[in-house]
Amino acid sequence: MEYGCILSFGGNKGLNMIKAWTDYPITGLGDIPNQKAPVRECKIIAYDCDKYCTVRIGDYVGNIKSGYLYDSPGRHGEAKPVSLFVEIKEKLTKKK
Repeated sequence: MEYGCILSFGGNKGLNMIKAWTDYPITGLGDIPNQKAPVRECKIIAYDCDKYCTVRIGDYVGNIKSGYLYDSPGRHGEAKPVSLFVEIKEKLTKKK
């Protein structure tokens, strides 16, 4: 489902970025696809109001599915997803 919006949280300058955690395997950080990756703190730079977020982890900047970003350290299926994205999706879905 495409919503046609992008929410920015301060760009690459670190202003107002949302703190989150992910365990998504990132090849740019040396992870192997489809294998367990370490849980990492990240900063969310932007959200496309659907599935993807642009994140910063150290010097790495890339896109991760929003379902792999959590409010606290943890693993997919156990950790609570970033609550802001859940609320946005619910509101956008109700408008359709």
